[in-house]
Amino acid sequence: PQLRRSPPVSAPSLVDMAAATAELSATGRQLVARAVPRSFHAGRRSLPKTWGPGPWRRCAAAAIASRSWGVVMDIDGVVLRGKNLIPGSAEAVRMLEDAGVPYAFMTNGGGVTEAVKAEELATLLSIPAISESRVLLSHTPMRALAERFRGRRVVIVGSKDTVAVAEHYGFNVSGGWAVTPAQLAAGNPSIFPQSFGSKASAPAVDVNAEGAPPIEAILILYEPDDWAMELQVLTDVLAGGRPLGSGVAPGLVPLVQVAEVFASNPDDFVWQAAYPVPRYGQGAFLDCLRTLWRRLSRGAELRVTEFGKPHPSQFSAAQQLLEAQLRPGEQLQRIFMMGDNPAADIRGANIARGGAWRSVLVCTGVYQGGPASNDAADPAWRVEPDLR
Repeated sequence: PQLRRSPPVSAPSLVDMAAATAELSATGRQLVARAVPRSFHAGRRSLPKTWGPGPWRRCAAAAIASRSWGVVMDIDGVVLRGKNLIPGSAEAVRMLEDAGVPYAFMTNGGGVTEAVKAEELATLLSIPAISESRVLLSHTPMRALAERFRGRRVVIVGSKDTVAVAEHYGFNVSGGWAVTPAQLAAGNPSIFPQSFGSKASAPAVDVNAEGAPPIEAILILYEPDDWAMELQVLTDVLAGGRPLGSGVAPGLVPLVQVAEVFASNPDDFVWQAAYPVPRYGQGAFLDCLRTLWRRLSRGAELRVTEFGKPHPSQFSAAQQLLEAQLRPGEQLQRIFMMGDNPAADIRGANIARGGAWRSVLVCTGVYQGGPASNDAADPAWRVEPDLR
């Protein structure tokens, strides 16, 4: 389909700056090289050939001085493939850094704190430091749930570092109010008879003990390591009762959901890892939980509060990260979302509130259609070969 290209709002983008109108003289090229940060041209085969002596000066000054636009980037499939940089991504981020353009990373990944992810990105991109305030993980908005469930037992779902994330957010892990499925399985070994040796990193919790507080919520911060055990324990938690999984009333048929479910990244059915073909993600795990509960409850749909892309709340949070980088009196007029997943990045930018967002689909991750094509279900405002 024909791609719609909206005109820039006040300052030209870096791509638009490379498309002004007359050829530079040798002297003009030298002036551009001195006036424009070196990294503006990183990854390009030559300096822009179309800036005239007048327009290039105005364009360069506008790009550096104006901060009326910002950039939000996905990480996996856009900046990184596994732990390796995608060609051109480091240069593109350093362009934004040098130009002082507000930017942030918004990923449906997680499982670590924002500070850890920021440090990891800074190392890989060879940038001295990236503030954690530039990083939005799929579970970042779940920080607010710590106060809501203070003094109430919840189950934390994720990988090995997720407990540390929950503790960082304010959940009471040491006091036993925030527990993991592995802790529940350790406290009741027969709850999952097909155990393959999963071990809890925290003390065992006997949820069937007399006086044990009920579990009121499940928080899926990240996909777990042991899907089989976690799915068994979580369906028991959904049903509640003592013993866990028996239901809140003896003989009650069908079972009813007694624990709230909060899930980050529910729409990432697949994601681009180091393997050439996308791998199942957190959305696939949630689909498994939905299917098991539907069958166990004889048809009831799982009630879930969702966080992460493409939900508007996630894009509102990302916009707040950009606005926090503005100087007094500045206002964002345009936000470019750079993503590789049409169902998450592009759909989210297309439906984001406020009208400032523009979706840019890159062909380095989940989407492999090429820059001359577009996604049929979630078409992007613009399609590019990579982040450059």
